Amino acid sequence: MDTNRNSVESQLRTRCNILESQIDTLEKHKTKSSEKFAANCDSQAEPWKEVAGIGRFPKNHEPDILDFD
Repeated sequence: MDTNRNSVESQLRTRCNILESQIDTLEKHKTKSSEKFAANCDSQAEPWKEVAGIGRFPKNHEPDILDFD
């Protein structure tokens, strides 16, 4: 009975260690992804022009064929 209990405890510890490792890996991946996202957003930041009473528009807007400009 005691060996069975030790086996179950050992299996649970192993599973716990695996889950903790996976959490660490996911947290590192999440941090790297958010850093890449922030850097990507900063590099693609577009200057905007404010049109009073209407809103903000990209300054370098080039209409395509489907625009009605």
